[in-house]
Amino acid sequence: MTQTTKMNHQTNISNSNKSYLMSKGFIHVGYWKKTREELDYSLEKKWAKLSGIYVFIDSNDKVLYIGRTVMNLETALDRIQRGHETQVTNHRVHNHLLAYLEKSLSVEIFAHANQKEHADLAAFFDDFKIELLQHISPLWNLH
Repeated sequence: MTQTTKMNHQTNISNSNKSYLMSKGFIHVGYWKKTREELDYSLEKKWAKLSGIYVFIDSNDKVLYIGRTVMNLETALDRIQRGHETQVTNHRVHNHLLAYLEKSLSVEIFAHANQKEHADLAAFFDDFKIELLQHISPLWNLH
């Protein structure tokens, strides 16, 4: 899918990607920021230790990235913040965030934490993430 096709696909989903995500149970939990040359984030404390699916969305309502963690959101964001080269996806998303924030675009963090018990939480999150990826086609996820 070309970049233009992805962007058109996103804008044709509904009036707003944020509205779509909120209809699926996502809420705004924080945002990414750049301080000097470093990447940083702000996250509501009550979300730090929850596992779930998270979404990065810019100020133009473009979904940039969809991720999932069975550990906790704070750990997942810390890994992206550090962006170690050995963690290929975290490194790639880290670099995308730095470039985006360099352009003075804001990047919000939305999360969907599932409080229910599931026999296989990772499989549940993977299935839900696949559904979102097919519907939204975020710019930074590899397809």
